[in-house]
Amino acid sequence: MRWRTDIILARDYDFGERGDVDMFPEHFLWGGAVSANQCEGAFDEEGKGISIQDVLPKGLKGGMTEEPVKENLKLKGIDFYHRYKEDLKMMAEMGFKVFRTSIAWSRIFPRGDEEKPNQKGIEFYHNLFAECRKYGIEPLVTLSHYETPLYLAEKYDGWRSRKMIDFYKTYVKAVFEEYKDEVKYWLTFNEINSILESPFMSGAIMTPKDELTEEQLYQAAHHELTASAWAVKIGHKINPDFKIGCMILSVPVYPLTPEPDDVLAAKEQEHKSLMFADVHVRGKYPGYALRYFREHGISLEIEEADREVLKETVDFISLSYYMSACATAHSEKMRRGEGNILGGVPNPMLKSSEWGWQIDPKGLRYVLEIYWERYQKPLFVVENGLGAKDYPIHKEDGSVEIADDYRIEYLRKHIAEMEKAIENGVDVMGYTVWGCIDLVSASTAQMSKRYGMIYVDRNGNRTKGTTGQDRLLKFIYTHTATRLLIRPFLSPWVSKLGGTFLSTRLSAVAIRPFVEKNQINLSQYEKQEFASYNEFFTRKIKAEERPVEMDEEVLISPCDGKVSVYPICEKGKFEIKHTAYTAEQLLQDAHLAKHYYGGWIYILRLTVDDYHRYCYVADGKSRMVYTC
Repeated sequence: MRWRTDIILARDYDFGERGDVDMFPEHFLWGGAVSANQCEGAFDEEGKGISIQDVLPKGLKGGMTEEPVKENLKLKGIDFYHRYKEDLKMMAEMGFKVFRTSIAWSRIFPRGDEEKPNQKGIEFYHNLFAECRKYGIEPLVTLSHYETPLYLAEKYDGWRSRKMIDFYKTYVKAVFEEYKDEVKYWLTFNEINSILESPFMSGAIMTPKDELTEEQLYQAAHHELTASAWAVKIGHKINPDFKIGCMILSVPVYPLTPEPDDVLAAKEQEHKSLMFADVHVRGKYPGYALRYFREHGISLEIEEADREVLKETVDFISLSYYMSACATAHSEKMRRGEGNILGGVPNPMLKSSEWGWQIDPKGLRYVLEIYWERYQKPLFVVENGLGAKDYPIHKEDGSVEIADDYRIEYLRKHIAEMEKAIENGVDVMGYTVWGCIDLVSASTAQMSKRYGMIYVDRNGNRTKGTTGQDRLLKFIYTHTATRLLIRPFLSPWVSKLGGTFLSTRLSAVAIRPFVEKNQINLSQYEKQEFASYNEFFTRKIKAEERPVEMDEEVLISPCDGKVSVYPICEKGKFEIKHTAYTAEQLLQDAHLAKHYYGGWIYILRLTVDDYHRYCYVADGKSRMVYTC
């Protein structure tokens, strides 16, 4: 089941801080982005082969399985394969001018090494692109988006093998020929630089990362860069009007301190990503990369034909942007952040999302201006968005609302910074929000990590915005008989008995089902394995996941929870555990209640998906807050 939010792109939505979109050219491509493997589903229908994503049930952060398992949400995705018409209609209603998606390689060539494509797969994308055109939406198509056929990974160890170049050439030639009159904008590889950090997801390399040398990783990267250049050459020959771009995982790196060594450390870390853009745009490896290879004993096998084809440079540069990072030259200060796959030291000046991605709108402007000044090529922001847990609110009139002011604010600030870059002369072609419809997360394979702008309930449930726990508690608290029935269970001896059991090793068997049911991201916590249920229930979060806001105007919550805020007045009521109170009724003191009139009451309620430790203030005066 799908529900569209109230965000309308470009036409009616106030993106800028100054309340205008005047700086954006009329032809600016506003839209949204997804990938085939995260939304299509239908993993084994109509001749599709198995991709590497079909054996990653826990995403980037988990291990692979020998074969697809039902726990892998990507096998079904959001059923975009069967429901794309419904979804595109909603995107058109939001004013999309462009829709970025990918072609699932294994839907066209099931194994990846065939000579002739799967016609059912070909037909699906013809239908998809026709539906886009029906609404005046330009398709922006990624040729390889973390979804290499599994067969190529198992037989050739993915992009470690030079043979992959020819398989890729066969694939791109087939799709370019098929869709030469339907698609104008193409991307060769998604986040191509991620192969250095995530060799299996990005490069289909079966060999474990800790067994790979730097030379082997860079050799695989060279194969991808060469294949990308071949795609540009083949595409421009088939249709000279094609606009073919590269795609870079963009994480601008700041020095942790002004110390020159930290400044240089930041520059060297950024070089690892810029090298990929340099090769795509300038047609050769930059000097700093060649020096790095020499100093680290890296000798790449580069054929003369490779050097020639690399000169086939891209028409534009596209990038994903979610976060920035810091770098330091001092090993004692290094700690890898939990956010994006490129890691980096967390910036102590920035807040983080629930998944540890540091929120830095100014970083988008910063990286756009770096790329423009460096390359003077058109830029395209093809991924930017905020992953968060969203909860649908079903109104009495039948409409559904997602109270995601946090995401709206995130997008507004990032787009405002993009606007400033354009004002400074940067040529930005377009902007696609990731993901414009809820899909399965790449990093954790969760549905609960939502990006908007269309809410997808995979189970088709039309609840009243409440969980089963909510409904049970409401029933218990609002009936006299049930209140009486639970009274014996509130006795101290019951709590003591239950607490004793939940501290035993036997109770640990309940942890895993609880985590999976409520989609709790254990990577946020110091431990992932627990000796008892109580140990899990009071799990300790990593310090970097909860930076303490020291602004006196900001409320520091003592716990994770659902926050309700009500004004306090004489006759005003607020709800606690499904029971309405006035201030006088709650305090049971009319005189005391008057002291709070004109103020606000904050109610923090823990639910099963919330973090169950707490914070406390050391004294009644200090603003210092400690985590227990």
